Order: sequence, then C-alpha cells, then structure tokens
Amino acid sequence: MIVARAVGGRAALILVTLLACNVKSTEPPALAVAERLEAPRTDVAPVTAPSATNAAEASSAPQPNVERVVLITLDGLRWQEVFTGSGVEGAAEGPPLMPNLHRLVGESGTILGGPGCAHDVRASGPNYVSLPGYMELFGGRAPATCRNNKCGQTKTATVLDEVRATSRAEDVAVFSSWSKYARAVTRTPHSFVVSAGARTANIRHLGDDAVLRAHLDEGAAHAGFPGWGDYRPDEHTKRAALRYLETVRPRLLVVGLGDADDYGHRGDPKSYRRAIGEADAFIADVDRAVSAIDGDGARRTAIVVTTDHGRERSLRHHGAGFPDSARVFVAAFGAGIARRGPTCAASPLRLGDVAGVVRALLDVEADAPGSSLVAEVVAPADDAPGSSARMVAGPSL
Repeated sequence: MIVARAVGGRAALILVTLLACNVKSTEPPALAVAERLEAPRTDVAPVTAPSATNAAEASSAPQPNVERVVLITLDGLRWQEVFTGSGVEGAAEGPPLMPNLHRLVGESGTILGGPGCAHDVRASGPNYVSLPGYMELFGGRAPATCRNNKCGQTKTATVLDEVRATSRAEDVAVFSSWSKYARAVTRTPHSFVVSAGARTANIRHLGDDAVLRAHLDEGAAHAGFPGWGDYRPDEHTKRAALRYLETVRPRLLVVGLGDADDYGHRGDPKSYRRAIGEADAFIADVDRAVSAIDGDGARRTAIVVTTDHGRERSLRHHGAGFPDSARVFVAAFGAGIARRGPTCAASPLRLGDVAGVVRALLDVEADAPGSSLVAEVVAPADDAPGSSARMVAGPSL
C-alpha cells in the first residue's frame, strides 16, 4: 500500500492506492467540486461453479405477471449496514440505515444475505472489485478474463441484451454514476439507452425530453466528487433515472449508484452512511413512481436491489486481500416476488444468480446457467406470507 500525505492550510488529504485496483480511477480527487448531497428523506418510512439448478429447472418456474423490472445496484455496500446499520469503524450504533428497503421487503418481498444463516450470497471474485462484479451480475456468471477495473467491454450477452432482443430500444435503459458501468451492461453498445458517468451517454434512444436532458447536463457540470474524473454524483443519476422511469416506463431499468463506495474509499464513515440513507430514500421514490405507473392497486413492477461487492470494516478497502469483500446481499419486492422477508437461502448463492431472477420475472428465455436464487425470490403460484423459514438471530455485529 502506498500512502502519500500532503498537508496544506486545511485538513490533511490522504490518498490511498488500494490493492487490486480497488479505486475506480487513478485521477486525483476533485477537491474543488463542492459536495452536493441532499439530506435523507424522513417522510418515508471461494469461486465455485454456477448454481446447481439447471436452465430447464429455472425455465419451468411459474412465470409471474410482471410488466417491468427496476434493478438498483448500490456500489460497495457491506451487508452489515444493509441489515443493521452498525459495524462501521468509528460510527456509533444507531437505527437501521435502510428503513424504506426493509419496510418494502416486509410488505411484499424477500431479502437474503444477512446474519445467522448457514448460506449467504457472494460475488465469485477472486478480486472483489466493481467491474468484474458487475459483469458477473449482468452476465449471470463470473467473467472468464476480467479481474480488475481496467477490462474492456464485456463479450458475454447480458440479461439486458436478452431483454432488448424482444423489446424496443427505449424499453431497456441504464443510468449509472460510474462511467465504466457501461462496459458491463451490454456486449452491443448503442443498442439501448445507456447513461453512465457524467458524459458517457448513448443519446440515440433518449428522445427529446428537455427535462431529462437538463438533468444529464447538470450531472455533467458537476462531475467528480465524491468520485473522480467522469463520475456523476448520485443525486443527478437518481433524477435522470426517475424521470426516464416516469415518462418512458421501460421494461427493464437499471440504476447504478456509487457515492457510498467512494466515500468509503475516502475513509469517511459519516458520509458513507448518509449516502446509504439517501439511496434508501431513492428506493422509496422508485416504489412510489411504479405504484403510480401500475395504478389500480395491482402491482406489475418488481424492484430488485443488490451490490457488486462488500468491503472491509474500516471501509477504505475491498479486493482479493479483504475476504469480507466477497459477501453481498439481494433484496426484491413488488410484483412476482415471494413474500418472505429476511430469509435464509437453502444453498449458497452467487451474485450472478441475480440475472436469472430478472429473466424469470420478465419471462426471457436464454442459453444461460440456471439460478437457485429464482426459487428463493420469485413467487410460486401459491405463494403466501410466512411460507419460508425466517432468518434466525445472528451474533452481535
């Protein structure tokens, strides 16, 4: 680890070069850019083969009446913060950081990856950094060659490519804060809407929405902090994604938020926790938006929330040298989702299993590995509350 310290008239700035390309850019921090985060909403509540379930078993699962899926990724969240809100070095224990997520899961969903279970959910690694994690997430399997954040465009057909094959270009869309996210979501760039980072955008399919374009322009004007370089702060990514959801109503919307990960790398626990709370408020905003879209009280949208990797206790680091980085979580609620609340999986689960859930929800056929996560998350025809074993109490975190 190389640590450079520069002391000026203000506080000292510590720039850490992390193991295994943990930091998403080698550019210096954009210190001149002001922090632009809103206060959290208070008005709403080791590498293994793919899952044993084969494709035939996955495709035979009951297909729910789901019209759209919103997949939200929260970069670099530890499962401890998602489930309890405690465990960060230097941070006092307090209320859960994601009350909206837990409320919505309790009403109509499932969450896996918490404490006290024999099996958890893990990224396949081996390096536990973002780009390989996202390639596994969207491709449904661990990438064969990508091991760091310098990889090129994925060569694997992703679940977004599969949905696009039976949809209009505008019916699949990606809005992410990190620009390299675009390399993981599709093997065929320009085939659907991708707005990744402050300036990386496939505008061919965006249409003429002046409000949406204003959100994108504002994001480009504030590139940088809390990330580096072409990073677009989450607040601008969220505004653009919500606008697209409300106006276009795509079949598959993917939203990638990253402020928490970058605050973690900066060694700022308070801002890391605040970013998680703001992401939780965004999840509630998305739920309100799809409730209005679905109308008449009949939910036809499923919302899935997960992360690309975890991190170690001090928050600064993740990667091959930090085993806690492997552990992730998966939450889902809404149309077609089993109502199980916090649940223990029947077998070990992988991050790549999430792609199978999206396929099952949208009834997309693909030549891809089966996913045991489908049986854990997607509701069978006779699903009823309380039909799954609940999570047992875990040790103090």
